[in-house]
Amino acid sequence: MNEREAMSMRILDSITNIMDFQETNDGGRLWWCFCFGDMLQYIADKTFGLDYDIDIGVLYEECDYKRLIAAFEGIGYKAKITCIHDVDEKPLNIHFKPIEDYIKDTPTLDVYFWYPVGELLYHTYDTKREGSKRPSEYVFKGVKREWLAPDRDVVEAERKVGQPGREQLLTDRGTWKFPIFDEASSLTMRLPFKIGHVLDEFYGPSWRFREYYKGQSRTRWVKKVKSCKELH
Repeated sequence: MNEREAMSMRILDSITNIMDFQETNDGGRLWWCFCFGDMLQYIADKTFGLDYDIDIGVLYEECDYKRLIAAFEGIGYKAKITCIHDVDEKPLNIHFKPIEDYIKDTPTLDVYFWYPVGELLYHTYDTKREGSKRPSEYVFKGVKREWLAPDRDVVEAERKVGQPGREQLLTDRGTWKFPIFDEASSLTMRLPFKIGHVLDEFYGPSWRFREYYKGQSRTRWVKKVKSCKELH
């Protein structure tokens, strides 16, 4: 194992520990997973590298962002809230920059707070890089909620079918914990419930050829609004 691989394992372990110990506002288990480039890289290459920004998703309605910021700043990341809901002023995206010496040359980390609208979940950030927490126009991209964070009964039914050990791979919140680096490793990659559906929606068929795909995520569900109150 080279130095870069060792660092990727260390960061993955730190992130997983932080996220697994986060609680919902009512003291339950927090839903979270890796998104976008990290998800794509794992499915295509079966690894967690440090070649792209690190992207994590949580649910807007259940994550305590102040606790999350404190946890990441405790291991050497500096938080900047880049985009907020203009009505209740809670974050929609938090950008973390590694500032401690041991991680300062590693990728930045973004947490996206998936916002519920009907049967969909939407994410956004400072898409036009205006530098304002309240952008002149919000651009929300969505996917079906059942692909990311399905109902508990759906999850329980899925955990009871298929190959032995499925209950260990699928959490009670509907995220997969896939072994990474090798089957015996204690490190896992946390991914959403319907991985293929999400990848097809965001990247189209070309996601299967990771080395050739360089575009940003796309979706048929896009909302462009001046204020978040227009989402509903």
